[in-house]
Amino acid sequence: MNQESPSFQGGECQEAIEYDYERSFGKADPVHALRSIAFDSEIIAFMKKHPSGVVVNLGEGLETQRFRLADLQTTWYTIDLPESIRPREHFISPGDRWKHITCSALDYAWMDQIPTDRPVCITAQGLFMYFQESEVRDLLKTLAERHPILTIIFDVIPNWVAQKTLSPDGWKKVSIQLSAISYQHSAISYQLSAYALSARYFTKSF
Repeated sequence: MNQESPSFQGGECQEAIEYDYERSFGKADPVHALRSIAFDSEIIAFMKKHPSGVVVNLGEGLETQRFRLADLQTTWYTIDLPESIRPREHFISPGDRWKHITCSALDYAWMDQIPTDRPVCITAQGLFMYFQESEVRDLLKTLAERHPILTIIFDVIPNWVAQKTLSPDGWKKVSIQLSAISYQHSAISYQLSAYALSARYFTKSF
């Protein structure tokens, strides 16, 4: 079922995988769509400013963002672990401008394959909060040293979410219909919550 058509949609991946998403994760949350729209908007702004630029999506999984932005003449790199690249390539084939690199974001070997003579946009969606602060700091520092024209887009989570995941009971999503806990979120570092970042790194709040 490999796809290379710009009309390919993420829903096709979801429908092809026999899994009860609602049972495990609850009903679809509009906030996920809003996050995608926000990232799309920022990447489009980057590409309008830098038409020959490069986009690198860290931990992309089965994300189909590049199909939504297929009209942009850019080279798109997907960086992810082997266990994520394998199912991705079952549905989505790499191509001349859509490249897959099997590598952890924290293994800097992938950086050697990214051009340094073109503007680069790094996007990390729902990823950095699972890393230690020192890992994120070193990753961003290394990228900044390699790329003279660099845009980095990432999201952070509220302080209360970080604290929930670090509590003894964790952050659990409960299915009321089943009256049973169906999913427990992984621990997220408080140091990468929105509150902690804004308190220590930013001088202006939005």
